Amino acid sequence: MEITSRFVKLVRYTTLCPPDLNPLRINAEKDTEAKLLLEKFHFQPNTDGTSFLDPACQLERKQGVLNGGYLGDVVALDFSNKAELLYLYDQKLQALLLPHFSTPPSCKTRSDWCILSCNSHR
Repeated sequence: MEITSRFVKLVRYTTLCPPDLNPLRINAEKDTEAKLLLEKFHFQPNTDGTSFLDPACQLERKQGVLNGGYLGDVVALDFSNKAELLYLYDQKLQALLLPHFSTPPSCKTRSDWCILSCNSHR
């Protein structure tokens, strides 16, 4: 289970947000939820992941992804912006008379994937 996207949506409303990421007004519920996610899920350092301040040491910055139990090591991943591709797909769906599919080309959509090596104990 990969929950990084939920954590990313919360972090700017928490005490975990680094100053350079434009923190928003702290929301106590979101702050608590973000800290619980850090406790419950496995943190894996990664330069393409989200940045946050370590709750145990607010001066230490961490960057990475959160996932469920240890499945293995990440051997390949991609955190890429696919807004143009999504827009193209939406145009094709609209051409099939499915108008509820519409996304402007400026939509900040990502297509993320990850390949893990197998943990033999799972």
